[in-house]
Amino acid sequence: MSLIHVARNNQVLGQFTDDEVKDGLNSGKLLLTDLAWRTGMAQWTPFSSWPEFSPGAAALAGAPAIPPPEIPKPLPAPAWERREELGNFVAIRDSVKAILMKPSETFAAMPVSGGLGRPFAFCFSLQLVSNAVLSFSYVLFFFIILQIVKMDPSVDLSKIPEEFLNVGPVAGGLILFVMMTLMAAIGIFFTPAITHVSLMITRGAVGPFEATFRVSAYTWGAFALVYCPFYLAGMIPIIGSLFSFLSMGLGVWMIVVNILGLLAVHKGADTWRIVLGYFLPMIVCCVLVMISWVAIIAIIAANGGFHSR
Repeated sequence: MSLIHVARNNQVLGQFTDDEVKDGLNSGKLLLTDLAWRTGMAQWTPFSSWPEFSPGAAALAGAPAIPPPEIPKPLPAPAWERREELGNFVAIRDSVKAILMKPSETFAAMPVSGGLGRPFAFCFSLQLVSNAVLSFSYVLFFFIILQIVKMDPSVDLSKIPEEFLNVGPVAGGLILFVMMTLMAAIGIFFTPAITHVSLMITRGAVGPFEATFRVSAYTWGAFALVYCPFYLAGMIPIIGSLFSFLSMGLGVWMIVVNILGLLAVHKGADTWRIVLGYFLPMIVCCVLVMISWVAIIAIIAANGGFHSR
């Protein structure tokens, strides 16, 4: 049986099952004067006119006809779509939380049009933060290693250029930051493009490319920020390996969020088509690697095998 919509003073209270309505009337949460409507009814009527909820329904059956109140449309999600209203910090915080905790609901409410600029800005800005943290972790790690090397009397530091000891880790961190940023700028577009082509092959691409891009960019950006503490915690002795293991689980959840997002924006597509389309590039890469190894082994075997001459 369909849910019952309940309103009071032109405000929608929610949707309830029959049992929830009975409990609400008994507890006082709902009133017999509250207006109710369910699919198939021509108008809203008070609970006092419903036989299943009020013994005196027959006497009050002549309630005035009131048009159903307009149910407000959900706000566009994630919150970054409303960053001008919320501010950047709140928009980022709420977006990351919603994408990680409620991916299906978030991407179902996400506009699938409106341009690529907004999701790109979200993803790229958070990727910059992630790259900065990772580069800092690199510099800190090598600085610690160098300090340990300096304390080792068996190491002749005169053979190591002084520039490397003083500037090497910082220069390496800057190079790493620039390289990762360039790769991120390309990957933000390249990754959803490959995914969308794969979805077209499996006939799971019901929505436009922009829908796939938005899911990929928002998911990538949210997880890029979440990975930051794992980069730093991974350097802590003993417990660092635990955080590395947890980051693997986070990677699995990122795949799940991507798939749930694609299912939400490509409405009507079979689940197996979306899942196969998402993993198809990985499958193709694995097959190509296996073929390459088989070819290399075959060439070596044809030229006398692995025996030394």
